[in-house]
Amino acid sequence: MRSTGCVGSRASPTVLCENLMLPAHVAPIATMAGPDTGPDGPFRVALSSSRNVGVTTRNSVTEYAEGTNGDAAPIATISGTW
Repeated sequence: MRSTGCVGSRASPTVLCENLMLPAHVAPIATMAGPDTGPDGPFRVALSSSRNVGVTTRNSVTEYAEGTNGDAAPIATISGTW
C-alpha cells in the first residue's frame, strides 16, 4: 500500500483505500466494511508509519493491518466516552 490513500464515509461504516498512482475512475484496492469491521461513521482515516490504517469515529479509534480488505476485525481498538 505504498501510494495508498484511504477515506471513510460518515454515512456508512465503510473505509475505502485507493492507489493514488492510478486514475480516479479505477476501483478501490480495498474496501473495509461489515459487522466485524467496526467503525460506525468514520470521521478520519490515516496511515501509520508501519502502514496500518487508523480510523477514528465519534467514540473510538480502530487500527487495521496493512492490506486489510473486506469484513475484517481491527487489530486494536481504543473506545470510551470523552
